[in-house]
Amino acid sequence: MSQSDAMKYARKQVTDHGHATLEGVRGIRTDVPIRSSVRSPFPPFRIKSKQKVPRLNADMLDGHHASDFSQAAIDASQIASGILAQQRGGLGKMLDLTGLADQYHLYYDAGSNTFKVASLPAGGSHALLSATHTDTLADSVVAGDLIYGNSTPKWARLVKSTDGKVLGLSGGYPAWIDPPAGSPHNLLDGSINQDTLAGTVVAGDIIIGNATPKWSRLAKGTDSYPLTMNPSTHLPAWGGDMIFGGSRTSGFKRMNTVPSASDIGTDGLVLYDGTATQTDTIGDTSSNNDNPYSYFAAQSIVPSKSGTLTSLGINVSTVAGNLRLALYSTYSGGKLSGLLGQSADTLVVSGWNDLSIGSVSITAGATYYPALQVSSSSYKGYFLNSGTQYYYSLAYGTFPDPTGTLNTGTETRNMRIKYSAIDPRLYMNLNGTVKYFTPAG
Repeated sequence: MSQSDAMKYARKQVTDHGHATLEGVRGIRTDVPIRSSVRSPFPPFRIKSKQKVPRLNADMLDGHHASDFSQAAIDASQIASGILAQQRGGLGKMLDLTGLADQYHLYYDAGSNTFKVASLPAGGSHALLSATHTDTLADSVVAGDLIYGNSTPKWARLVKSTDGKVLGLSGGYPAWIDPPAGSPHNLLDGSINQDTLAGTVVAGDIIIGNATPKWSRLAKGTDSYPLTMNPSTHLPAWGGDMIFGGSRTSGFKRMNTVPSASDIGTDGLVLYDGTATQTDTIGDTSSNNDNPYSYFAAQSIVPSKSGTLTSLGINVSTVAGNLRLALYSTYSGGKLSGLLGQSADTLVVSGWNDLSIGSVSITAGATYYPALQVSSSSYKGYFLNSGTQYYYSLAYGTFPDPTGTLNTGTETRNMRIKYSAIDPRLYMNLNGTVKYFTPAG
């Protein structure tokens, strides 16, 4: 085709049934399939149509081949240089890759309407109570603090308290509180003292470890019964068998009345600890004209047994006026002291005048000092003209403690003490016969 023919075709409009118009044709034949020989940079033709153009094939669109629109791999250099945003146009948001480095993550920044990159949250060293942990309340550690679950709930710092506080609950949450008050309570309450069995104290009871084991009350037993280990329970109990000389007896008792054969049994033992009235006397009736009027006068006496004093007496030969008696425990530095008791002012009678000076315990072998005052110069009493007396001038009345300085002389007034003495005996059954033994001394 000549050049003039090509120009002729280029200026001609070709209409195909009103579907489309081909304009500005240059060097294109329209009566055959269209072929273009127009060289770049001129486009071979333009399509102006709002309708679909069937069987229109295009190799490039906006300067891009079809292969450019397929998914392609992106290398690190493209991401690091920001080329992705330029070459991948059409993203809904801008992509800012400034500062991208290893282990960074992509996030959306609403303020700039841009996707950005940042380092991952630190997975190394960080505080326990820090924002890194989403279930903690950020705080700093102080020596003595604790961590607890608060009402949020989050792990939070419980600030240490002052010395002496204890950890308890307040409003359902851990808190430092005052220790429980040591309010008065029973020893065997079974509650505050959790290792006890509840029990009320009774005079004579004791506390033992029971089989639970807990501290519990062992009720007092029968008078004179010993505390033994029960062979069945292996716990303390009142009464029961006793071991003597390697052999077991059927029972051991203490009695304050003289036991019978039935009390003892065939192989039992009974300790009789009854009492007997004991009288110890000093002086005699060999002389009968003692008159200590206007004086304090005393003697010494040693009980033969131990017991409880029932009376203190003096033997009177001539009745006149009143008298007073007393008992002292100590002689030292020329004086008597330790006044144990004294009688009331009592009218004198003939013979023994046994007066009460109160309940006084006396011990065998100890030295005591009975003392006398009389109100009449006509009084006369019996005495032994030997031994030692202690005296000094004193007006009739209440006995002093201590006394004044005493003089000594040769005389022993006829006086006595009466007392309930312990009379222990050990009874046993020997071949059907009840025998008893008394302790030596």
